[in-house]
Amino acid sequence: MKLFATVATLALGLEIEQGGSWGTTECVNANEFKIAKLGNMTNIVTLDQFNAEEPSKGYKLEGNTVEILADKKDRELMGKLICSRDGTEISTVDVTGTVQFKNLPNALTNLDGDVNKRIECEAIGYPLPSLKWRFQAIDEEAVEGLCADDKCKVCSNNCHPEETCKELHKDDASALETCVSQFYQANSTEIFSMDIADLNIRYAASGNSCPMNGELSQEEQKTCKTVSSTENVDALDEKFRQKSQLLFSSVNYPQGGKYICVATQNDVVRSKSFVWRVKDPMAALWPFLGLVIEVMVVVAAILYYEKKSAKGGEEEEANDEEAAELTK
Repeated sequence: MKLFATVATLALGLEIEQGGSWGTTECVNANEFKIAKLGNMTNIVTLDQFNAEEPSKGYKLEGNTVEILADKKDRELMGKLICSRDGTEISTVDVTGTVQFKNLPNALTNLDGDVNKRIECEAIGYPLPSLKWRFQAIDEEAVEGLCADDKCKVCSNNCHPEETCKELHKDDASALETCVSQFYQANSTEIFSMDIADLNIRYAASGNSCPMNGELSQEEQKTCKTVSSTENVDALDEKFRQKSQLLFSSVNYPQGGKYICVATQNDVVRSKSFVWRVKDPMAALWPFLGLVIEVMVVVAAILYYEKKSAKGGEEEEANDEEAAELTK
């Protein structure tokens, strides 16, 4: 039923990225229009009738028809559009928006032994997406045989490495996202099954961030939840599902790999990945030590050459003196 409602909404054209009009027949007797942003009934915006001199941002309300203007960037008017008469609700429609991830780096490098390192993943869209994490090792042995045997049946015909997906679907962003997401779903592991040491997974209420420490105070627990299983994630209140954080209280080598943030919106799945690299603290010194050794070799060669040249000069001078004595 929920999926049908979403499809019906899309048919009306009220996708924030595409825009669309609503209310002509549904809200004939309405005298008030509101938008509950992201479905949050405490974050309600009342719409004003169109004024040519001071046009409203993101929408145009004329009579009983609302036109949602296409917005691919800010998408501030995603949510539930409601028309009412004298405070009594007449009809509603969802202004939907596809999943978009906020900034997540492609890779992070930390040193073995670092403490309190984190990465945050946040996805926005309406209906509200739900986040989960998966893990993919990046060692040669770990990835050997990916997409072999039965591992990729879930991919159907789209079981390709990410780079192949990009090449196959370079002109179709939606197909590319689907292809990449299917690949990661088939070739990654549910993160809680990995038993990764010193890793906490947290979910923050929208607009909040979790602290950079291992323990949460009672006050912090109101806006930040620590989870330790898929069941914990599924049991979270909806307001915690869009923003998640991986917190490494102590960094060590086995944590290295590819972490995939998976956002699910009804039957649509989107993924965003990053590589967590863990290096030897001495690694940065090796190039410097190599340069020092190289300089030492060059200096030794110069000194040896100078010493050899000086000794040769002394022998030549002695020979000249001996030859001069013989000619007397």
